[in-house]
Amino acid sequence: WASIKLHKNFLLRIPITVPTAIALFEHELFFPLNWQLGDKYLNIVQKTEFASGGHFAAFEEPQQFAS
Repeated sequence: WASIKLHKNFLLRIPITVPTAIALFEHELFFPLNWQLGDKYLNIVQKTEFASGGHFAAFEEPQQFAS
């Protein structure tokens, strides 16, 4: 377990620099804070908040998810 935890913590610290779009759904299990997103994703080009949908947004709201 120690090696898995070490590997996981290392990967979490690597910043993502490619252009990134973020979709936030109202009933998601985990809702990241803006500073958390900004720390990890350095090039956020779009952030959209949806009033419905959740963890399985592609099945729950396919039209919104695809737009």
